[in-house]
Amino acid sequence: MRALPSTVVAVLGVLWLGTRALADQPIAGAKLLVKDSPDVTKRKVQFASSDPNVHVSGGVFDFIYVDFQIFNSSGTGESECWHPAGENWTYAAERPNAGFKSGSPHPENCTGRINQGLFRIKCTARTFPITYSLDEPQQGSMGVVVRVQDTAGITTYCTDFGGTIVRDSALRHVFIARAAPVPVTCPIPPASCP
Repeated sequence: MRALPSTVVAVLGVLWLGTRALADQPIAGAKLLVKDSPDVTKRKVQFASSDPNVHVSGGVFDFIYVDFQIFNSSGTGESECWHPAGENWTYAAERPNAGFKSGSPHPENCTGRINQGLFRIKCTARTFPITYSLDEPQQGSMGVVVRVQDTAGITTYCTDFGGTIVRDSALRHVFIARAAPVPVTCPIPPASCP
């Protein structure tokens, strides 16, 4: 799929700033994987949720815009943001309720899919380095924020992986957590996405 013209991208930026913000929506998280490496081009992040409160509005001829952020929610102050696929989130198929998927390759090397009750986002560092490192002995807990602009407005989805932690080790260069319950309120990132 071709990237949208720069004039359209500029309009999208204006729409993003002027679109009505909807309420924060805490959701359950299915999985968060953060893979560290001394070689920053081998780092990766994967996030998944199957929460029924995930909703996306739009149809075959619409587009959406997505911000994705992970951060240490134990207080280290570390965080990182991505804009997966830039403006190229388009309808997945010409049928009802197909959801949206990331389109053409993007410099940040993030791909994803969003549907009713479904998030899947994966970011790798093959050409765009991931700066988030697991240099503390343990992360303790990690928060996730996914901000989605669709035809209804902007919704901030959030979750906090601090319950079922499968692996949390700086020595093994990995953080894996599953089955994060719905938080009472959205965890607050130490910094906002640019």
